[in-house]
Amino acid sequence: MKIITIAEKEFLSSNNGSSKGYAKKVRIGGVWYKVSAGAFNAQAEVVAARMAGYTNVGDCVRYEICTVNGDYATMSEDFLVGVEDAVTVKGLHLEVIGTAIEPEIADLNGHDRFIYVNDIVRRARGFSLTEPSIFRQLSLLLQFDALVLNEDRHFNNVKFVKKNGAWSMAAAFDFDCSLYSCLDDLGGVTGYLKPSLPFYLSHDEQLEWLYSMSGDRLTVCPFNVVEVTRGLWDERHTIGKREVEAYLADVSERAGRNGQI
Repeated sequence: MKIITIAEKEFLSSNNGSSKGYAKKVRIGGVWYKVSAGAFNAQAEVVAARMAGYTNVGDCVRYEICTVNGDYATMSEDFLVGVEDAVTVKGLHLEVIGTAIEPEIADLNGHDRFIYVNDIVRRARGFSLTEPSIFRQLSLLLQFDALVLNEDRHFNNVKFVKKNGAWSMAAAFDFDCSLYSCLDDLGGVTGYLKPSLPFYLSHDEQLEWLYSMSGDRLTVCPFNVVEVTRGLWDERHTIGKREVEAYLADVSERAGRNGQI
């Protein structure tokens, strides 16, 4: 595990719209460092990134565990190097409407939010979320979020990139609020309600909607839990280890049966 020291003044001072816990971030030499906001956010993010390799979700940012100033953190290469344009839904809304998106969609739910966001994207950059290739990427990302129990796919981390003149979803990124890592009390794992974003407030509802929209399905290959979690917990830090490994064991067993979540 790499040990990094970074001056506090270097970190970004804003969470830039995240609906969950604030994580200090800094980009140095083409590498992003993100410090855990909670007990095991960094471990959860690395596990989620490793899990992506056993699915058909597509490109995913590769996160590695490290410590920054003594705290657990993740490090990852800047995945936007070389792109022609990169935008988030939150940024496009500010560009087109001039206001934050959250108040505008507060009274909308589900499919109505999708229609609203799609209109913003079309007005801002001229492509549509209903284009089969883009919707497939979006759908698989949100299905993967459900797989890793990501609670924080807010509209500032739904990002699109332009490469060679064509638009697509950015590589999957930002998974530090996955795998129970944002629960205040891990005793609440039993009966966990699976909160979700950005279109619906629960993964179950969002999955039902996605399945009604297309036949795109996330597939999951069986995996070894030890390999997925290797090197993440040490003798001084075991919070979340039992809960995460139990959940992963269940996912791997289900994947072995039917290959889907």
